[in-house]
Amino acid sequence: MIALDVGTIIWAAGLVIGWSGFLFGILRVMLGRMIADMDRRLDRIESQADEIARIDEEFARLRAELPTAYQRREDAVREYTTLVARIDAVGGRLEQTVRRDDYIRDVSVLHAKIDALVGRIDRLMEERHG
Repeated sequence: MIALDVGTIIWAAGLVIGWSGFLFGILRVMLGRMIADMDRRLDRIESQADEIARIDEEFARLRAELPTAYQRREDAVREYTTLVARIDAVGGRLEQTVRRDDYIRDVSVLHAKIDALVGRIDRLMEERHG
């Protein structure tokens, strides 16, 4: 068997304790860096959360404003179709009015010609009887 004396045991124990201390120190530094990195990430996440809250508020404002400020394509097409139909109806009424005016004018001209003819006939009748 191997004879271990007290000096070797103390030396081995010192080596184990020293190595453990070294590893513990490295572990402590690494954990410190990880915690610092996590703190930076949490700060960045909190600032992003503020930005997300601001964007969410702006989006809610835009959604509330949307019906009054913007028009959907289908609504615009329906409105355009309605306006075109109304303009066509007004055009049809105007055309009927023009036709009616033309008819009245034609009838008036015809009445004027008949009145002139009746006037001539009356004069001719007076000349023959007179």
